[in-house]
Amino acid sequence: MLFRTIIFLIIIISGCNGTKTVSAHLTFPELKIENERYDRLILDRKPEYGYSGKDGCVVMREISMNITELSNGKFIIGQVYDSENKTPLLNAGIIFSVNRNGIINTIETLSDKNGMFYTEFDGKLKNIIVARVAYRTLKIDFDKL
Repeated sequence: MLFRTIIFLIIIISGCNGTKTVSAHLTFPELKIENERYDRLILDRKPEYGYSGKDGCVVMREISMNITELSNGKFIIGQVYDSENKTPLLNAGIIFSVNRNGIINTIETLSDKNGMFYTEFDGKLKNIIVARVAYRTLKIDFDKL
């Protein structure tokens, strides 16, 4: 039993060789706002995988977002989906940070079975964080807009 455990650990460690290279087939997250690409608003768009990389050595799937309607100061409608196969993500946790008169408020919601979400807010949208199990967290900074 100890021998099997040691072999398993060797396999795991050897798969995490300390490099920060990303495989060629990895699809990066994307952000669309009313059918225009705004990928520059995504923080840490290119993951740093590998033993010493901040994302560790486990390659996770990527989340993308399509904001179909944004009325800054009023509401946001959109969809979250898998970056590679474009399937909607059910129950992705979405946190909106909103600046209202210098006070930052957060609003949380979940995506539905079609990956869709809708939220009303009062103030200026500051950032969005989208998280789901087995996916790398998507962070969007609207201060870069």
